[in-house]
Parts: sequence; C-alpha cells; structure tokens
Amino acid sequence: MPIISHGAAPSTGALPVMQSYGGNQGLPTDPSPEFFLRAHPFSWNMDGDGNLFPCLDRLWKMPGLNNVDEFGDTSMAEAISSKEGWKTIPLEAAEAGDTPDGRPGYLRGYPTRRGGMVWVTAWESPEVLADRVVWHSDQAGYRKWLDALVTRGVVARPHTSVVEEKIQELVSQLQQAQSQAAFSPPAAARVDGLRTQLDGLKAFAAGGAAPATRSPKK
Repeated sequence: MPIISHGAAPSTGALPVMQSYGGNQGLPTDPSPEFFLRAHPFSWNMDGDGNLFPCLDRLWKMPGLNNVDEFGDTSMAEAISSKEGWKTIPLEAAEAGDTPDGRPGYLRGYPTRRGGMVWVTAWESPEVLADRVVWHSDQAGYRKWLDALVTRGVVARPHTSVVEEKIQELVSQLQQAQSQAAFSPPAAARVDGLRTQLDGLKAFAAGGAAPATRSPKK
C-alpha cells in the first residue's frame, strides 16, 4: 500500500505512517486515535514452549482523556504511566526489517470514509468486504518483533519473581492434570504440553532477569 503522507507524531519520536487503501475512498469504519505501545515488568505472555514475551498495552492519545490534555499533549499521560511502572515503546523501536511493509515505526493510519483516521499497528492490515472492514494480523511477525524488543534491550527481561510465579503456576497445573489424567482424557492430553512449557520456562529463566517494579494500573 502506498504511503500518502505523515501524521502528527507522538512525543516518542518518529512520525507514524499513513497508508491508503482502495484509492481515495477510505475504509468503511469509525476513526480511532493514535496510541503508544507500552510494556510493564509484570505483563508477560507465555507460548507453548514456555518462552515469555511482552504483553504490550495501548495508551490512547485521546485529547481530554487518559491524562492527555485537550490539545493532544501526552506529556502528563506519559509521566503518570511511567510512575506506574510502564515503559513507553518508542515508535522507532520497530525497524524497517521488523514490519510487513518494510517501513520503520509500529503505528499505521488509514483514512476512513467517516472522516479522520483509524490507527493500528504495522502488523494489522485491512480488507474491505462490502461495507465492512476485516482486519488481518501478522501474529508471527508481531511475535518476532516482541522478542526483538527484549533482545535489543528496549524491554527488560522478566524479573526473577515473575518467572518463579509462572513456574509455580505451571507446577500446580501439571500436578492437577496428572492427578486427573487417569479418569479425564482432557486432563491427560494437557500433561505433555504442560511439561513442555515447564521445561521451556525453566530454560528461559536461566537467561537472567531484571529488577521488578510495582504492578501495572490501567
């Protein structure tokens, strides 16, 4: 999709990219505001192999809401978010090689037929069916970028306490599944998967950790 212009940038740096779709008509959907992606030391997802990866939250850039002033200045919102332990991910943390369209920055905006822009991540792309928009998500590409955020030090590795808590959760789930396996086929089917996750998480833990902070507030 061709680039048509650039929008006003959040205070984190690079300009977000604006895309076109289907000529000049725009997408048949409601507009949505720009946003920052942010990470918290206690917000992690785990895959089937026991690897942890950041679970990012969106801080919407909505004038008059979420501590964003009426002119769209996000300074206060970012400051409060930081005090709560969140780290704002700079737009430029997504390099050209990280995104499906080969352009830097994690934010993409599309014009809408109803006026304004709809903002999504670089790993989300629209398809118009009649008068509706179906959004497609490059989950594999997004996950690869999340891992890269940790590898590059943009997001710190999970604190030891986070990993230990998840290990204990898996141990408890595995013990429960094993105790029910003899009379519950679903429980029996979960045993191998839980073992794989537990072994993988223990191996992940060997890679080190970072200091913890307070729990996130939304």
